[in-house]
Amino acid sequence: MYTGKRLLKQWLCAPLCNPRAINDRLDAVEDLMKISDVVADISELLRKLPDLERLLSKLVFFLFSLPVYHNLSVLNLFCESFVSKEKMQ
Repeated sequence: MYTGKRLLKQWLCAPLCNPRAINDRLDAVEDLMKISDVVADISELLRKLPDLERLLSKLVFFLFSLPVYHNLSVLNLFCESFVSKEKMQ
């Protein structure tokens, strides 16, 4: 799921080409415009949330930079090659 700047970039770089998808999006926008007061309230609440995608990517980067994960991935590669050699015999 994309938010804000990343979503806008995705839309600009890969616009919808399917007429049904375009009409579905137009219908969704029309529905949202009918309840603009609710959308404004939700938008205000969402602004207070952190950028979860960015936080998750930082967490993954941090976790995989720990030495224990490097050791586990080496062990995992060794186990995979050992198992595949056993299957060959």
